[in-house]
Amino acid sequence: SEKHNQDVRPYWQPGSMVIEPGEITACEMGDAGFTVDRPRISAAGRTWELRISLVWHRESDGMWRVVHSHASVGQD
Repeated sequence: SEKHNQDVRPYWQPGSMVIEPGEITACEMGDAGFTVDRPRISAAGRTWELRISLVWHRESDGMWRVVHSHASVGQD
């Protein structure tokens, strides 16, 4: 909706967002792996701390592909 677009537009202006990675943890177990991070995102005068996890699978071509992801926003 137009109201939604007006509400979120300030967050997506070029140069308006800063992403600071946390301490990334990664583990590989054969052809499976996972990564976990707690980045901080700042935009439009607000800051959010996130929790992000990714599950990876190594394909037959040797490339790692994300097969599952999850992100959540911490509460103030």
